[in-house]
Amino acid sequence: NAGAVAAHEFAHLIVYYRDVMLDLSSSPLPESSWLTEGMATYAEHLAGFDGRVSSQLLSFTSDVGTSLTSWSEDREHYGASYAFMSYLASREGPDFVKQLVNCPTDGAAGINEVLWARGSFFETFDTLLDDWMVANFLDGHPPSVVPYLYPNIEVAARSLAITGSLPKIGSQQVRNFGAVCLDFSAVSREALFRVVIEGDEGAPLRAALVSWDSDGMMIPSVAPLKLT
Repeated sequence: NAGAVAAHEFAHLIVYYRDVMLDLSSSPLPESSWLTEGMATYAEHLAGFDGRVSSQLLSFTSDVGTSLTSWSEDREHYGASYAFMSYLASREGPDFVKQLVNCPTDGAAGINEVLWARGSFFETFDTLLDDWMVANFLDGHPPSVVPYLYPNIEVAARSLAITGSLPKIGSQQVRNFGAVCLDFSAVSREALFRVVIEGDEGAPLRAALVSWDSDGMMIPSVAPLKLT
């Protein structure tokens, strides 16, 4: 679609102009690939061309283990960046995206700088990343609950069903800045979970127990797990 390509590439021009050409430092750097591609794919959506980005989003939701920040030209990487930018725009507002484009600092550091400038002292790239990953899963399990929702697009990330007798064991590698969604069979609200996660010493692993009502009557709950 020529319109989608035009919107995408024009967004790249805007980001480069604001981020590099207006940067008066001695060595201006372009925006991180994963973030500028998220801005450009989000621009396609804003321009009303959802055909290509919807296909890319589907590739990502089929593999939410895709690393957000390790960029490649694969469709799922475009989908991940698009989903993240859509989440930021809906959660923080359109002005946040504008400030991010104008911020000479790049990548996650730029997101932190804009959050700080806006007075969002309790939010960081890491906290937004955690909430985004939960939102990717909960988007397919109504009713919606703030901040784990997408008002304007449908994500509904695919999960890995864990079945069989106790103990239930699932194995899947977690990539840096990616996620794994493990779906356990329905249990009572009083059920106890003990989760064992193997990882390298000092690895920044984080996990949460997400509970929802399969009938969509009860509001989902999210309980961060303390890993020791």
